[in-house]
Amino acid sequence: MLKTTDGGDNWIDIFNSGVMRDMYFKDSLNGIGVNLGSSIKRTTNGGINWSFYTISPPGDFYRISIINNFTGFVVSSNGYDVYKTTNFGESFDSVGYIPGVIESISSSEFINENVGWAGANFGQIFKTENGGRTWRLQSHVNNAFLSGIYALNDSVVWMCGAGGTIIHTTNGGDTITSINQISTNIPESFELKQNYPNPFNPTTNIQYELPVGNFVVLKIYDINGREIKTLINEFKPAGRYLFSFNASELSSGIYIYKIISGNFNETKRMVLIK
Repeated sequence: MLKTTDGGDNWIDIFNSGVMRDMYFKDSLNGIGVNLGSSIKRTTNGGINWSFYTISPPGDFYRISIINNFTGFVVSSNGYDVYKTTNFGESFDSVGYIPGVIESISSSEFINENVGWAGANFGQIFKTENGGRTWRLQSHVNNAFLSGIYALNDSVVWMCGAGGTIIHTTNGGDTITSINQISTNIPESFELKQNYPNPFNPTTNIQYELPVGNFVVLKIYDINGREIKTLINEFKPAGRYLFSFNASELSSGIYIYKIISGNFNETKRMVLIK
């Protein structure tokens, strides 16, 4: 472990047994961390010494989410059990579990005592709205190891994972978009490829290619030409990109997606069947 007392100009090496996956300090002395073996570590002297205890069957904790000076959550990577503390880690109580996990839970984040998200090894994203008691699968993105989640509020959430995956939502995950640069090789021309799978339910992939860096706008329209969603509206370097679109809030039907980048624009159709 490394500790700084001067804003990062200098760091002190502190010995810590085990593998600390994540930690949170509420002030300069009191901190809490999670470890392999589903153990909780606590310090009251700025990380010089740590006490620890195990709160669940075998498994690992990768992240701890503290929402105030007392309340926080952890999720077991293998057992998928969810635990809550109301006394800054002096004790944890089991409040629920996450069903339907393909492999292991690698990240979790709560924005308040009710709303939280969890990410899994194969790109699964789960959400709870009742404090971890029940969970629903929101999306399945690119089979990426989702290692980090940051929630600005209950609407704006960012996730990151293996392979350069960045996932962003502005409505709490009801529509999650993933922008993944799959190659830095420079294509010969602009191209918008057919989405796959197609038909789809509810997630599909849209691939496009840029021979030069340019501002990119990618939008979804219904069959009558009404704009449904702006998926991309930003500058992108030259390369090949794969975009994962979750249409879980849309009804079945034919939709049009359109890309505009400089003088290039192209549209294609996709079919959502629920």
